[in-house]
Amino acid sequence: MDIFLSVLNSTLFYWLLTVYSDCRNLNKREVESARLNIGETNSSLAKPLIELSSELMKDIKRNSKYLKMNYKKQGQLRIQCTYPKLSKKIIDMIDKSIGDSFDFLKEELDFITNYDIKYRMGWDGCDSRRTKKTSCRNPLCSE
Repeated sequence: MDIFLSVLNSTLFYWLLTVYSDCRNLNKREVESARLNIGETNSSLAKPLIELSSELMKDIKRNSKYLKMNYKKQGQLRIQCTYPKLSKKIIDMIDKSIGDSFDFLKEELDFITNYDIKYRMGWDGCDSRRTKKTSCRNPLCSE
């Protein structure tokens, strides 16, 4: 299962979603379209993906924030928000492992790891390069 978790968090799978789905809902057809037979995965791919999956989940949890929302009838709701963009280095390592296993050319791997990066990393609004004087334009950002 850890192997599949790595694949679902890979940029390659993100690319597949943007090309073949409505980019909003993750459906069974998108998951099945990944066409990864975990039972036949060789150990040179399986071992790093298992390790990276664990590392990624720890990193996502470490970078998560809990937000409180108050409702008149239901009271307070506490949700955990995750920010996968903060784990990009690990996701890049997942992409490299997958790319190495499938013999991607350097250019192909570069395309995948940088696919839609401006949007995925929030450089439209939550750019770490912005100055303290300017506020983030993203309404979901707490910065």
